Amino acid sequence: MGVIEDLRSDRLLFSPGVYVHTPFCERVCTYCAFSVQVARLDQVAYYLDAMTSEYQIKKSLLSRPPRTLYIGGGTPSLLDGDLLRRFVLSMKLKDLDEFTIEVNPESITKEKLDLYRRVGVTRVSLGVQSFDDEILRFFGRSHDVRTATKAIEMISRAGGIALSIDLIYGAGPESDSSWEKTLSALTAVVDRVDHVSGYALTLERKTKLSVLSKRSQGASSSVVQSDDTLAQRYFRLSEVLEGSGFYNYETSNWSKVNAESRHNLNYWVRGEYLGVGCSAHSFISGERSANAFSMARYLAKIARHEDPTEFRETLSSEQELLEGILLGLRCAVGVPTASLRHVPAVVEDLVCIEGEYLTLTKRGRMLADRVALELLTS
Repeated sequence: MGVIEDLRSDRLLFSPGVYVHTPFCERVCTYCAFSVQVARLDQVAYYLDAMTSEYQIKKSLLSRPPRTLYIGGGTPSLLDGDLLRRFVLSMKLKDLDEFTIEVNPESITKEKLDLYRRVGVTRVSLGVQSFDDEILRFFGRSHDVRTATKAIEMISRAGGIALSIDLIYGAGPESDSSWEKTLSALTAVVDRVDHVSGYALTLERKTKLSVLSKRSQGASSSVVQSDDTLAQRYFRLSEVLEGSGFYNYETSNWSKVNAESRHNLNYWVRGEYLGVGCSAHSFISGERSANAFSMARYLAKIARHEDPTEFRETLSSEQELLEGILLGLRCAVGVPTASLRHVPAVVEDLVCIEGEYLTLTKRGRMLADRVALELLTS
């Protein structure tokens, strides 16, 4: 695969990246643990101006001009077009390899797509999550299947922008037939899609689903499926996508050749990135950091001309090695065999050697943490 081979030759090919966090949503989904809040339009301009100030101060920390830009959230497609345009132009980014923006089906329009193209967006990530209306209601989503399908068609017809869609599998109410319903609908639109992210539902602290699980007196199966079922869902999704010309370039991500997420690949090879906005994370000069989680605290710090960073961490050499192995195993780039002492027999059926790189087999994807520890400690 071209991009994978290129990254093996130059790990920092898409480094550095910039991530911009927009916390505004129409409603908070039941599984969401991100820093988000129901949109207050009077705060949007003030927040974007605060992020502009933060970026102008911190961009000098980057070793070279950014290669990728990712605007996530939250629901960036809720932002007023003129405000978004002003913010993007203020960053003065040129010659990007990729510019991604997250959108939701109910808030994307032809006019916004036109604007995105004009400001340089090359890729949209559409939060579909499921093609079953019952599951969408369980997730507290603001759209239904019909709206999601129309959004896919709209983005496809617009042209000039790659389309990635997100799916979440393993919700408690999701039966085998429900999952097959989603896969059938996915197959019907897959020719208009360039990239698919598929994530197993997890119960994060302080989410509505976490609270619901506790109220069920430990019967978490009513909220999320068992590990065995999650694995079955995963392999079925991979089977459908690989049968449609996609390849599994990272554990939870499939794409057509040359449609991989450059921005996320930079994360997985431990490239440099700068996060802007509340809760945004950065990795610069070997240091990981994170901004204030709440928007109110973030804005207060910016207003006082203070650094909004509230967490910093520099990994030890052993931690760096473990992280490099864990991330490398998740990604088709793999782990350089030169960085390993040897490959223990206990994991030989879970890995494969491709030239100077070690990658996971299909079964190994489900046991990546175990493989990483064996490689590190054996």
